[in-house]
Amino acid sequence: MAVTFDGGVIMGADSRTSTGSYVANRVSDKIVPITDHIWACRSGSAADTQAVIDMVKYYVQVHKYVVLVFSLYFLVCISFLLLR
Repeated sequence: MAVTFDGGVIMGADSRTSTGSYVANRVSDKIVPITDHIWACRSGSAADTQAVIDMVKYYVQVHKYVVLVFSLYFLVCISFLLLR
């Protein structure tokens, strides 16, 4: 569950992992960070949600790298044109 307020968002979740009516783990991280400002709430199959979160983390890192490389390339091109 998540609640918004003027200063941001508060997220909360239970910490139990169950298999049917049996509680397999009483302490489980269901709110996990993707980046410093993006968090995910896990629900459903633990393996599936962890795989999805790992894929999202990977694509966020790739996007960050691509944006950085193209930004540097753009700055180099502009500098070259201005110094001519």
